[in-house]
Amino acid sequence: MRDHYPTCLLIGDNSESFIELCRSLRFSTHCAYKILASEAPFELDNFIHMEWSKLGALAINALPVRETVLFISLIEGRLSVNSVFVEHQEDYNKILCRELKAVAETLQATSDQSKQFLKEFVEMNFSGIKRILDAAPGELRLDVLMDFESDPVLLSGFVRRSNGRVSLLGNNERELLVFGTGNEADKRYLSETITFSFSKDERANEIHSRIVHNEFQRHWKAYRAAGINVPLIMVQNLLGRKVRTRYFIDPNDIAFLDEEVPRYIFDYDVVYFDLDETLICKGKPIQDLRKLLHDYRDVNYVLKLITRHKFDIKDTLASIDVDHSIFHEIIPVLPDEKKSSFIDGRAIFIDNEFPERLDVSQKSQIPVLDLDQIEFLQRP
Repeated sequence: MRDHYPTCLLIGDNSESFIELCRSLRFSTHCAYKILASEAPFELDNFIHMEWSKLGALAINALPVRETVLFISLIEGRLSVNSVFVEHQEDYNKILCRELKAVAETLQATSDQSKQFLKEFVEMNFSGIKRILDAAPGELRLDVLMDFESDPVLLSGFVRRSNGRVSLLGNNERELLVFGTGNEADKRYLSETITFSFSKDERANEIHSRIVHNEFQRHWKAYRAAGINVPLIMVQNLLGRKVRTRYFIDPNDIAFLDEEVPRYIFDYDVVYFDLDETLICKGKPIQDLRKLLHDYRDVNYVLKLITRHKFDIKDTLASIDVDHSIFHEIIPVLPDEKKSSFIDGRAIFIDNEFPERLDVSQKSQIPVLDLDQIEFLQRP
């Protein structure tokens, strides 16, 4: 557990997009998140790294100085993402005004630069785009983050078919797309998200395309269901961490009522829970996970606790009002051991740590979930 967390200000207009942005970060332990909006986007009592202040009534003297602060603004669907070293408390008012102005400026088209960027991308990926659209006629959207070193990172792709069905881009289709490293010209897009849209005109046998910058996309929720959390990747990027994206849930295991309501359709009998920062954080229970644990118990799932916890596990569970007997098995894992070596059965694995999920996903080949993904489970 760290003693200090960077501050990230989330500034928004209480739109559905802003609420989704905040929901995507509600379990994140990478920062202390301060929401600035006219009202709280949802009940925040259960999320100890997140608090709300009314926009215009922020207590400036409670914010840190002489350190780098992250800013993510989302107003009328437009994003501004930035990190600023704050020297003095009074600097915040200037920075907040600048951030709100930056969001407004994203509405100004940089059409010449955008067209050139789109042209270069299409030239590099025309055959892959055409193959995807030939296989699934409709609209293809591809989302890219230009990271802090101006390298393009494919977030994922989303297909809205002509028959109304929606789906995530499959792994084989992702491999059709080519992304090189950035160049000096790409620095104009530093830390921006870029969404490419493609559709095929069957009669003219042409592919139509367009590009938008820093526009929050409804289908990012579908990415999150698959294990690609776009707002969290933005935070990681602002913290100077290189990110590569991959699916932790097979797209074939996700069904859609529409693009905003993904649901998992895999079968399982066993649920593995981590402990630290999954069931408990800073000595407090993570209520959503504790409730999920009890829901599974009530319908007789096999529950297993798998943890590197350094203290008495039974005492820690008792401190959050969880009886250790709820678990069919408690598996302590030593520092030199991999959690994947203890996984068996038709199971899912819930853990907030990326390296643990990656290990289990690759070695055990079962669905692995971060905490923000539990909302997509079909509830017991």
